[in-house]
Amino acid sequence: MEYHYNSNFAGPGGTSWSTIVSVWDVYENSQYGDFSENHYQRWKPEYSTTDKVLTCEVFSQKCKTIAEFNGLIRPYFND
Repeated sequence: MEYHYNSNFAGPGGTSWSTIVSVWDVYENSQYGDFSENHYQRWKPEYSTTDKVLTCEVFSQKCKTIAEFNGLIRPYFND
């Protein structure tokens, strides 16, 4: 499941949104992985963008980026 939603974390002069990815085996009701990240864009006083990973874990293995998360979760998907 992948979910995106707008948030107000950036404050005045900016926008922000969050991404949540959760991977489950629905037959076994067990969670394989969890990823969440906040994205910020600010226009004042100058333009900037920031991404902050809040959670990145596949089984008990920690990760730091969405690319690492995708690499760790890939073996659990069948063709």
